[in-house]
Amino acid sequence: MAQVQTYKLLSIAEIADEHDAILAAIADGDTEQADRALAVHLDRARARLRERMG
Repeated sequence: MAQVQTYKLLSIAEIADEHDAILAAIADGDTEQADRALAVHLDRARARLRERMG
């Protein structure tokens, strides 16, 4: 997933916002929300990489 940042496929702000959502859910003890936030984050990264790689 480092390629997402290397190729600037998502902005630093987008990455930080997604990480913040994951960490906030963990801090709140909301494992279901943390799981959803992580899934969204990884899905977006994968989709951007697929677009980049063709």
